[in-house]
Amino acid sequence: MSDPRHYPVVVFVSGPAGSGKTTLSERLCRSLSLPFIDFDSICEPFLGVLQEKDGVAIRDSTFTRQYREVCYAAFFDVVFENVEMGLNVLATAPLSSELEETGFFPRIKQHYGVDFISFDAYIDISEEDLLCNIKARGSERDRQKLSNWDDFFMQSKNQRRQWSPDHSMCVRYRAGDFDEEDCSFLEKAIRLQI
Repeated sequence: MSDPRHYPVVVFVSGPAGSGKTTLSERLCRSLSLPFIDFDSICEPFLGVLQEKDGVAIRDSTFTRQYREVCYAAFFDVVFENVEMGLNVLATAPLSSELEETGFFPRIKQHYGVDFISFDAYIDISEEDLLCNIKARGSERDRQKLSNWDDFFMQSKNQRRQWSPDHSMCVRYRAGDFDEEDCSFLEKAIRLQI
């Protein structure tokens, strides 16, 4: 077994839809010179074609359940192809089911046959800010969230974080922006690992 100090680092940026995962990820990638792997960029074009073909909303729960597994498989394949090459990466996705899986990291390491250092940067956002962000982006994919706001927000608020990454840090999003102190500390903590 090789020295863990030389393992690639995988930074997962997680949080509810509309919480600013992409914004935070882009900032970190520029600052730390990390490749950026975004779930939405990988899966949304494919899901959009299926949506048009089937006439079903992308965020329809039946549609989502039907295609979630294959979308996440493609996402993780891209992430871990990079890790297999020894690259540090930053990956962002809602990761709603994965966060609740206690054995996620051992399972994924065994599945891909790679060792890596896991880092979870999760976003803590108020209901007011989350609602404002989702309304501001004006995306078709958010219509169902807005029409069932109380359910969507309670589900994201009550998310049980059961997975056990090697490192984890919360970044607060308040009043339309990320907490600068949290971001600075997060960047330093990741830099120590890469």
